Amino acid sequence: MRIPDDNGAWKVCPTEPRLLVRREPTETGGQYYRVLLEGNIENYDGVQIKIQPSKEGLNLNRNFPFLWRQESEQWGSGPYPTSETEVRSLVQFITTHPNITGAIAFHTFSGVLIRPYTHLSDDEFPVNDLRTYQRIGAKGTELTQYPAISAFHDFRYDPKDVITGTFDDWAYEYQGLFAWTVEVWSPQRQAGINDYKYID
Repeated sequence: MRIPDDNGAWKVCPTEPRLLVRREPTETGGQYYRVLLEGNIENYDGVQIKIQPSKEGLNLNRNFPFLWRQESEQWGSGPYPTSETEVRSLVQFITTHPNITGAIAFHTFSGVLIRPYTHLSDDEFPVNDLRTYQRIGAKGTELTQYPAISAFHDFRYDPKDVITGTFDDWAYEYQGLFAWTVEVWSPQRQAGINDYKYID
């Protein structure tokens, strides 16, 4: 939705008036617009437009108890660890079934096999467990053609921050399970691109 705004970052495209293009930072004197997400603007006071939080704004793979962080530190983590029924049920089931020795979480992007830790370098990983993870990862790569990677070293959205509250870290650290996340599809690979960042 476009709203006229003298300070807006957008202007009408000169060749296609239905489209907007970015204005130059030094450009003045034209008709400019601000762009908002489509939808209802609720509780508009005539001045401030408050964007409603997304109803799907939670990431279940940030809601596990191990190293959980508040929303102000990590988007999508929820109001408290295991606040979501799906996560709480999974934690309860695994903790009451001590015969479980491994776990796999399936996600749908990147085409990789991801192992813990999300917050520690491999240098800090218990040596025998790291070797076991590497052996399992090599077999997984052989079977799937997906590379086996460390979440800390190869799957970070921000190089200065880490992802926490994840299933794999919780299952490994709290339950002693060799846990993996399998990202089961790669649009890049489908397009013939083999050299790409797994989080792009």
